[in-house]
Amino acid sequence: MFSVSHCRLAPSAFLFLLLLLCSCGVHATYSEEPAMSALYFSKASYCDVPSIGNWTCESCHKHPSFQVKKVFTNHSYGTLAYMGVSEDRIVISFR
Repeated sequence: MFSVSHCRLAPSAFLFLLLLLCSCGVHATYSEEPAMSALYFSKASYCDVPSIGNWTCESCHKHPSFQVKKVFTNHSYGTLAYMGVSEDRIVISFR
């Protein structure tokens, strides 16, 4: 039977082992090109709503083939999001 201290340790040990097993199959590498692409999509979310809707802001010019499908705003919380398609991906960006 587990004592109280063992019961607290068991979930942490399980999580550690799970993360260890999951990381064994990961062979991720960093590539600047997709990182910069994501950066400009993120920066575009800080432009004004008409510029995003027309895809005419400065950051928007980095992705000329992107097509905005919808811009969402919530003035109560000061949030904005947009979604659209670009070549081979669907993009959703928010601030």
